[in-house]
Amino acid sequence: MRGTPIWIWLSAWGPPVAWGILIWQLGADGFSESETRGFLGPLIESLLPWLGSEQREALAWFVRKSAHPSVYALLALLSWRGVDQTLAVGRGARRLMVLAPVFGLALGDEARQAFSTVRSGSLIDVLLDLGGGVLAVAALEQLRSRKKRPLFGRREST
Repeated sequence: MRGTPIWIWLSAWGPPVAWGILIWQLGADGFSESETRGFLGPLIESLLPWLGSEQREALAWFVRKSAHPSVYALLALLSWRGVDQTLAVGRGARRLMVLAPVFGLALGDEARQAFSTVRSGSLIDVLLDLGGGVLAVAALEQLRSRKKRPLFGRREST
């Protein structure tokens, strides 16, 4: 049963779906700046006690903003893996299939935050998210062109 097409699809697309759900949860009010300040501030202070309060706040802002391209780059990588393992498509279709969930989730998440009382949706954050996905796709395309075959190998059903 492990080699049946449904299991191949679940193993290929389960990780990007699960990661997308986690991203959606991280975009909720519970992970707003005001909520994570109680964790991130003391962590930075314990790791870098010589920083002043303004420097710690700037570093916390940087950590939060750098999370945007990072988590969406991983979503792109997982989506690329899903495409590699289940579909035979050209470069343009691959890019679209990998970047569509990145852009859709980023746009949906920021739109949801725009209606929140503790968060604010930001077009800049959508661009950061999409930038992470685009960088991941560019890096994966470079790796794939060197290998001359799918990075994650297309699975054959047994």
